[in-house]
Amino acid sequence: KAFDGCISLKTITIKDTELEVIGRRAFFNCISLEKIELPKTILKIQADAFNNCKSLTEIVLPNSVTDIGDCAFYKCTGVKKVTLGNSVKKIGNEAFYGCAKLESINLPDTLKSVGDAAFAFCEALLDIEVPSGVTYMGNRVFRGCSDTMAIFCHASAQPGDWDPYWNNMGPAVYWKGEW
Repeated sequence: KAFDGCISLKTITIKDTELEVIGRRAFFNCISLEKIELPKTILKIQADAFNNCKSLTEIVLPNSVTDIGDCAFYKCTGVKKVTLGNSVKKIGNEAFYGCAKLESINLPDTLKSVGDAAFAFCEALLDIEVPSGVTYMGNRVFRGCSDTMAIFCHASAQPGDWDPYWNNMGPAVYWKGEW
């Protein structure tokens, strides 16, 4: 909760440190936060770390990050682009829920698990590619996304450990070989 509720904070730059974790609610409700620069040592973004940081427009996570916690970027309504490093293995429940302006996010080949409603109500997201190594998809991952959104899955069929309602009443899904 280091900067929880600092409504005037506009920029975060963390450099030359051994910091490995952005803690729970560290920047919760920093509604004026526009830019974050994280060191290459960060391994985990904990739950609610940047929840409700409405002025963020872009998120770039270093290659060192492996875990994005529940609600880490919940309702960051100004975010248009997310660049995930090439080590992310887990995206938590509702991690990017309500990022209504999100247009672009890359899911790295290292990704294994996507939590419940991780991208729910990302209304501007028109397409996304799901790597073949994703072994778990939670409930209603894309709930409330655009009706014209397309999900391109690099697996040839739905893996058995995906929640049966992972895309319940959601966007069109295309499996490898169908696109």
